[in-house]
Amino acid sequence: MISRRHLLQALHATLAAFTLAPTASAQTRRRDELTVAFPRPVITLDGNYVDLRENDILNLLTDDALFALHPTTGQPQPLAAAEMRADGPTRVLIKLRPDVRFHDGAPLAAEDVVYTLQHAVDPKAKHTHFARLSRWLKGAEATAPDTVALTLHNTYAMVQHDLAMYVKLRRKGSYHRPGAPDGIDAQAQARQLNGTGPYRVVEFRPGERVRLQRVEGYVDRGPKAGSPWREITIRIIPDWSTQAAEVMSGGVHWTFGMPQEIAEGAASTRRARLLTGPSMRVFYLSLDATGKSAGAEALTKLDVRRAFNHAINREGIVKNLIGGTGRAIHAACDPVQFGCEAQAVPRYAYDTARAKTLLAQAGYPNGLDIELWASRDRPIAEVLVANLRMAGVRAQLRYVPGPTLAQARREGRVAVEMASSGSFGIPDVGALLPDRLGAGSNRNFSGDEALGKSLIAAQSTFDAQERRRHFAAALKRIGEQAYWVPLYVDSQNFLLHPDLQFTQPTDGMPRLFAARWREGV
Repeated sequence: MISRRHLLQALHATLAAFTLAPTASAQTRRRDELTVAFPRPVITLDGNYVDLRENDILNLLTDDALFALHPTTGQPQPLAAAEMRADGPTRVLIKLRPDVRFHDGAPLAAEDVVYTLQHAVDPKAKHTHFARLSRWLKGAEATAPDTVALTLHNTYAMVQHDLAMYVKLRRKGSYHRPGAPDGIDAQAQARQLNGTGPYRVVEFRPGERVRLQRVEGYVDRGPKAGSPWREITIRIIPDWSTQAAEVMSGGVHWTFGMPQEIAEGAASTRRARLLTGPSMRVFYLSLDATGKSAGAEALTKLDVRRAFNHAINREGIVKNLIGGTGRAIHAACDPVQFGCEAQAVPRYAYDTARAKTLLAQAGYPNGLDIELWASRDRPIAEVLVANLRMAGVRAQLRYVPGPTLAQARREGRVAVEMASSGSFGIPDVGALLPDRLGAGSNRNFSGDEALGKSLIAAQSTFDAQERRRHFAAALKRIGEQAYWVPLYVDSQNFLLHPDLQFTQPTDGMPRLFAARWREGV
């Protein structure tokens, strides 16, 4: 298998690098400093304008949202907000805590929250989560210096969840600059971030490192209370073997997402510790059923999309490449999420012969040519390409950085994409499907209005059984029409310094402020 060979080569390189690296005990380590490694570059500090897990981890440190998700229950709890209460079916009031300050020292006021929310739903601002937030948020106003009233388009079950994960608070006027297009500078916080979290950015070298320092006077509240780290340094190290060598030598204390065999090889030296934790990251192939993207004409045919589903050996990928807590899926959701009602969803067994038959029925007896785009987990993408070729789909891999893929998607050049979503750690299907297959999403390549209505209906009621029913209908529709090829829920590997204590929450969202050095070392 191509991917397995690449992993073994990287593993051998790791062990070879370790023989040349100093031992962990030779490294200088301060008890109040943590050094971590990210595999992908941080290109902006502003979580309002990026959708990458690396930024999720960073922005949990630099930004306090109105609410936070509890690491065990997954339920929202007040953070910068003190409380929220309904003021009618489509109006809610949020009272702010009096002790929240931006990193420049200014207190958080209601007018800042109003500005942040109005900016998020302004189409000219091009906020990353505009499509999601504008579906339910009509407007916001300050009713007192410490109180904000939200007006909703309709009843919405996930207001607090969305405010916890999709809205980073900014000072009034942060994005507005005279002379900028429409007066809005979307990059205003990209290099010098003025957040509200327990850590401020003191050094940022895009694509290389981010250095954070604890904010003096930060009032501990919620799950972020008691972080032991005075300073956190994030190093960008794309090569897994180099990451592993750095952990074994003590130059890095924490990494995430490392391939299983490399992590196991490093841990076998006892100079590093492998932790396998849960993830809520769902991987899938997105198929352009609308046919609007370049090369997507064949995908308008249901038999072709079903052939793609039969062509992929999900169980083999999980067994041979994912391991840990990874699991194959046949429905478009993580089974731990509320609303993942998969009982009636059709299962497409791995069956290369069946895939070829379906292609022939669709008018492609000699197979077809197509590009598969991906921006992460290249070994997996290469296996997907190999699976498709065995079934008669002569796939070519286009492996590019995330921003490049996103631009190509917007330009209509991506017919098939290996995509993923971690749902921002929210254990609800409402955090996954509306963003990917809902009306207004630039990732929605179904063209299915009935599906969109089911997703809207599931979000427009607080009745749990009604939400389950609508999600079940949506998932069944996705499966029957084969808009996606559901692949697997990932397993997260963490390679740690042997003395570092870290527990991965069940929602799959790493929280660095919860890591600790083992007592007595």
